[in-house]
Amino acid sequence: CQVVIVADHDETGKKYAKQAADLYGAMIITPPVEGQDINDYWLSGGSVVELLRPAPKPWLVNADEFCAKPDPIKWLAKHWIQEQSLMMIFGPSGCGKTFVVLDACLHIASGKADWFGKKIKRAPVVYLAGEGHFGLKARVAGWKQVHKPQSQLDMWISSGGAKLDNEKSFQKVVEELRQLPVKPALIVVDTVHRFLEGDENSAQDAGDFVFRCDELKRLFGCAVWLVHHTGVSDDAKGRARGSSAWRGDLDIESCVTKNKDGTIT
Repeated sequence: CQVVIVADHDETGKKYAKQAADLYGAMIITPPVEGQDINDYWLSGGSVVELLRPAPKPWLVNADEFCAKPDPIKWLAKHWIQEQSLMMIFGPSGCGKTFVVLDACLHIASGKADWFGKKIKRAPVVYLAGEGHFGLKARVAGWKQVHKPQSQLDMWISSGGAKLDNEKSFQKVVEELRQLPVKPALIVVDTVHRFLEGDENSAQDAGDFVFRCDELKRLFGCAVWLVHHTGVSDDAKGRARGSSAWRGDLDIESCVTKNKDGTIT
């Protein structure tokens, strides 16, 4: 169900309502007159029912109105990690894709100035890790030793996987996210295989998984970054493993490969 916060129509009321709404994905409504609270509005003859049920936004919008105020693209990492988007990074096993993703996330969570020359915006990160926790712990500790962040990392890491396309499991993930002290700006799912209950080769199952990722985006106003493997056959090594439906649903797709000299591109 949709959580609705009825805030006092003043700076303090709107400030704290926004903090609560950001945490729980709620909608904010205020009485129409500045200085009013909901009781003032009701005593003045206002309809609380109508206030709580505002007219829906039109589904069809005139093209001139639609493009009147273009939304600029906002980045967590310039030209790499876009805010409120669905992204995927893929590559063969052992190519270093988790290393790349983790390094980017730690830069964002620590507020480091740039990442390989790309401007970074500090923001809270949630890393849903489905495997390799022992190695992940060592990597984070090693990164901190090298980069020496000046403050606590705004980052949380899961202790295991969860099937996002399973209703009960998905709701557990949502509740865990809602209990955090801040709303995540980026959620990483590493890897898709560990968080997908269905068949990755099925367009229907892939679509159901993407739908759940879109739900996370909507509920928390965040970006979701999927980590996935490539196919095994020669003709599948240049794309993400499984259904071709993945590509059509993504805002950004990146491929990681390891060169013969051990460098990552």
